[in-house]
Amino acid sequence: MLYINRRPRLKQLVLVILTLFPALKRRLGQIAVSATAAQRGRSIVAAELAHPTPRARRIYAELKAAKANHDREGR
Repeated sequence: MLYINRRPRLKQLVLVILTLFPALKRRLGQIAVSATAAQRGRSIVAAELAHPTPRARRIYAELKAAKANHDREGR
């Protein structure tokens, strides 16, 4: 979706073609709406995780350190 939205000429062409297939246009619109709703739902989860427990913070720090160590060794 973002790929199309960043290319106005392509978006216009796709919309013109989709007018020939109204059922497909409607279905793609429903998919886009549900994808947008799902993205909004992620922000709610992120807000809940904004203040993790001390144990969760420790686990996250260990994972972050392990990833950094892995990235350093891979180079």
